[in-house]
Amino acid sequence: MARILAIDDERSVVDALWRALSRAGYEMVGITDLSEAVRMDFLGFDLVLCDVTLPGGDALDLVREIRRRADCQVLLLAPQGVEGAMVELGLGADDYVRKPFDLIDLRTKIASHLPRTCMWNAHSLTFGRVRLNPRSRRVVVNNDNVALTSTEYALCELLARNQGQILAPRQVREALPEKMAHLADEEISAQVSELREKLRRRGVDPISMVRCMGYRWRA
Repeated sequence: MARILAIDDERSVVDALWRALSRAGYEMVGITDLSEAVRMDFLGFDLVLCDVTLPGGDALDLVREIRRRADCQVLLLAPQGVEGAMVELGLGADDYVRKPFDLIDLRTKIASHLPRTCMWNAHSLTFGRVRLNPRSRRVVVNNDNVALTSTEYALCELLARNQGQILAPRQVREALPEKMAHLADEEISAQVSELREKLRRRGVDPISMVRCMGYRWRA
């Protein structure tokens, strides 16, 4: 399981990140105090999210300290009006995300900066009567295996990990593995329909198709 450290002086931002990233299978630690952040053991984290407008200190110094003490990915949270490329290159970060950010887009960007082995918990994930195993890429319902194609499994895991949120076709396409990123909206719809039918045959129906919006795994 990948460990992520979020540093932002706004408690509401840290809490939102904790809920979204924990639900996505990451181990999340949030800090709102810069002095506490400086004392952290950055070696224990795979990725750090850092606000560039931290009060009481210089984000540049903090990022330099992270780089000096650990080999992890650093993504900056940059407010509107701050030039992204300048922030990214000037602070030595790997990438940046605009604030306010869309949590689904943020998760997609985080995943792109982590090794595949760190992205998901290797243990089974349980959603009601549905159990997913990311390592074997198997889905089990009531102890019965559900035969899925690779695309259907990828859709199933993506929707389950974003439980309760509506994912638009664009967001689905961006979050799928690269070899599946060419799928048109109609193809995604057809794949989701087939996935739903296979789950229904096992007596569960956790996925809804929200008209003109996208797809949602019901919480």
